[in-house]
Amino acid sequence: MCVAGTFSGLANQILFNVNYTDEDGTGFYDPTYGSARRGAFEHACGIWSGYLGASYIGETINIAASFSSMGGSSTSATLGSAGPESFTAGNFGVGPTGYLWLNAANANHLFGGDQGTGYEIAAQFNSDVDNSTVLGSIDFYYGLDGNCGTDIDFVSVLLHEIGHGLGFTSLINPASGAYYELHSAIPNTPSIYDYFLADSSLTPLMNMTDADRLAAATDEVYWTGSAATAANGGTPVSIFSPNPWEEGSSISHEDEATNPDALMSPYYSGSLHTPDDITLGMLSDMGYDIVPEPATVMMIGSVTAAAFWIRRRYSYMA
Repeated sequence: MCVAGTFSGLANQILFNVNYTDEDGTGFYDPTYGSARRGAFEHACGIWSGYLGASYIGETINIAASFSSMGGSSTSATLGSAGPESFTAGNFGVGPTGYLWLNAANANHLFGGDQGTGYEIAAQFNSDVDNSTVLGSIDFYYGLDGNCGTDIDFVSVLLHEIGHGLGFTSLINPASGAYYELHSAIPNTPSIYDYFLADSSLTPLMNMTDADRLAAATDEVYWTGSAATAANGGTPVSIFSPNPWEEGSSISHEDEATNPDALMSPYYSGSLHTPDDITLGMLSDMGYDIVPEPATVMMIGSVTAAAFWIRRRYSYMA
């Protein structure tokens, strides 16, 4: 079954259109939880819409959403995963090829119109959380007030996963340190998120050899964008870069030890219904118009399209 709902804040802000792709009687159509799950998604989309100014009339982010069995244990579980459905390359004149990959939602915003058809974001959530086989008595809380007690606030999980679809997605391949090849014409090309990553000496990761990049990615990594740095008191933002690499978590999150309560830290730490200033600063650095202050948008030349989906996950650990 596939039903869409469009949710927005003000008329001059980005719209969200969610398609729930679960089969009848499952996931977002579960007879017990389905209605509350859809209501929480509508609420989360409304929150994000309130912070994102549109760059063109009718700017809409389309999301495919579903539940699936993702497993876990009595003490830990993946809560959800999400990523862009496609990327578009823009000629920024930087990095090893001159190009940067833009996730679909970011590309539409910066180019001022849809760059492709279909969904911009795909997201899945762990149906096992709502049974006793995963996390024991801890379930998702589907209320909208954040009063989740010892349960896991689903609105907070949704806000986090939408954040990955908006741009919190590195393309570093942990097997080699190279960037995933999305198109043979421009191999080893970073994403716009990767553009802002640097090591402890503030040397950009994109200017390193693959081996040096991989070493840096499992040591100390920082976000150097001006808006997020200002939001962090003038200090570059620490990025999650554990050794060894944590698949689905490394590099695409803020550092857990430094800022565990940030919306975009890798592990759930409680209810959070307001994106923090650092998260908004990072999105501003990537070119989004953050209400009420517009972002400084980089100029872009020609583009080339590529289909790709790399998931980033949000986890719970007791």
